[in-house]
Amino acid sequence: MSNNTLLSFPANEIEALAMLYVQQQDISGLSPEELLDIYQKAYDKIKTYHRETCQERHHLGWSIE
Repeated sequence: MSNNTLLSFPANEIEALAMLYVQQQDISGLSPEELLDIYQKAYDKIKTYHRETCQERHHLGWSIE
């Protein structure tokens, strides 16, 4: 990973929340691949929830900001 990547991480709230979730897990003994799986699953769930919640708010006439 380059230094530029580290300087821009997290790039958004979804990445930040996914990392926060991973940090709260017991990751001792996990392989790098398993760690990636945990992060990616958290990221995907948060992103899906955010997208669905924003769509629901939009249908209710709420501002999406």
